[in-house]
Amino acid sequence: MPNPSPLIAGLLGRCPRCGKGKLFAGVMDIVPQCVECKLSLAAQDSGDGPVFFALVIVGFLAVGLAAVTELRYSPPLWVHAALWIPFTIVACIVCMRFFKAWLIAIQYKNRPETFT
Repeated sequence: MPNPSPLIAGLLGRCPRCGKGKLFAGVMDIVPQCVECKLSLAAQDSGDGPVFFALVIVGFLAVGLAAVTELRYSPPLWVHAALWIPFTIVACIVCMRFFKAWLIAIQYKNRPETFT
């Protein structure tokens, strides 16, 4: 059973061993066990890494896009709030899911014995 690439497993939110089972139960919760290959995922934690990566990337994008919008169109403040608050929330959730799955897949690739 070949292991999927950590990048592919992260992008798809799949099990790092089989690449078929879902890694998430809900928005951010990790499933306790893969339904396909029975890999235990209960003790796996990606720590604060996904939050750091998501905030840096999304913060850079949101501030840059808001600055371009302000310089080009000069919209009222409520337009900025209507654009950038939802963008930031959705983009952070999407990025955190990817980075959480990716970091767990990298942990499995480098130290599979910790997944017992």
